Amino acid sequence: MVAAIGTDGKKRNEVQKFLAERFEKLLAVSDQDTNAALSGVEQATISRAEQEIAGLELQKRSYGRIQALFDVGKAPTTFILTRGDHLYPAAPVQPGYLSVLSDTPGDAVMQPARVGKTSSGRRLALARWLTRPDTRAGSLVTRVLVNRFWQAIFGRGLVESSGDFGIQGTPPSHPLLLDWLAAEFQHHGWRAKPLLKLVLVSRTYRQTSRPAPSPRLAVARRVDPGNRLLWHMPVRRLESEAIRDSLLAVADQLDRSLGGPPVPQAAHSDGSITINTGGLKRPHDRWRRSVYLVTRRGYSITLLQVFDQPSILTTCSHRESSAVPLQSLTMINGPFVNGIASRITSQVLESSDGPVDGKRWEAIIRAIYRRTLCRDPDAEEIRLCRGAWVDNRASLVAEGKSRVEANRLAVVEVCHTLLNTSEFLYRE
Repeated sequence: MVAAIGTDGKKRNEVQKFLAERFEKLLAVSDQDTNAALSGVEQATISRAEQEIAGLELQKRSYGRIQALFDVGKAPTTFILTRGDHLYPAAPVQPGYLSVLSDTPGDAVMQPARVGKTSSGRRLALARWLTRPDTRAGSLVTRVLVNRFWQAIFGRGLVESSGDFGIQGTPPSHPLLLDWLAAEFQHHGWRAKPLLKLVLVSRTYRQTSRPAPSPRLAVARRVDPGNRLLWHMPVRRLESEAIRDSLLAVADQLDRSLGGPPVPQAAHSDGSITINTGGLKRPHDRWRRSVYLVTRRGYSITLLQVFDQPSILTTCSHRESSAVPLQSLTMINGPFVNGIASRITSQVLESSDGPVDGKRWEAIIRAIYRRTLCRDPDAEEIRLCRGAWVDNRASLVAEGKSRVEANRLAVVEVCHTLLNTSEFLYRE
């Protein structure tokens, strides 16, 4: 009968209307009646589900501030200004391209693309002009992009002045290679992955940074001491963000989740800048990748700042790599790196059975080497690490530490030393 009566009064026939008038109030079930028929567990489950739904709806509606660029009305007319004064406009001019990158004067005049009434079409026309094959503009943009990829891989571009491809810039070290890579990049539809694979499987990339002594090596050092021709793999320090992320990764703390709110920072009276743990949305956000850290104009996280994080005030076509005392002081005395070393030591000792002693020392140091440097130590390194462990343990016992605590802290010192090595901080 309920199905026959229906819920939409406009769609009821005469019989359904009659039955609704007589029995609808008797058959209607209120929310109070439904809740009374439910058990306490069922009511609690429904209440939790309703709270979660309300929270999701609130989160969905809170977008924050979104900044975007879009066309507003018709594109304004641009005029030649008499003596540069905007109060005295002269003849109007049409949007165009750089004439030096155009084959004829007519090619420098922009023809806006047809994209509908909501846009002027100028941005799309410019994008198509910059990526059009077999043109001066397309060739220049392709070479600039390829050079940036090469710079990211080898630390220095084929054109060393990656931000200046003009006559004031540096000429390419391998001009034919740059042209060929640019053609391959265009041939594969401007896709970065095929180009990167092409470079990474090359013999040039697979070279060692420490070639074996030979007569040819002596000639190379004499002819090209700056390694401009890439006769060996250049040694490059990790970027500031990669150093922090690597420290978190070896301690098994790096949060690789994507998206979410930025991680705030806090300035202290001693001049150091760290993560503002009190302003975090979630406690584990302090371990997020460095790309999610807030960077302000005047300062950034101390660990990133001392390792040459670029300033956001200016554009950065090439990252500098300096060597200053603050880097060593931050890595040796900073609480962040000390905490990483302590966590690695705790994980290694927990995964091994028994106390730290001479019999188990080699297994412990091998585990720390694999965790921090991704390799096994040789016999000389094991001997040196054992000697450092014995000396540190004796000093800690003399300071009043228990033998168990002194053993652990001595291992932390060895792990901390490995985190400060050039092998950890540099690509070789």
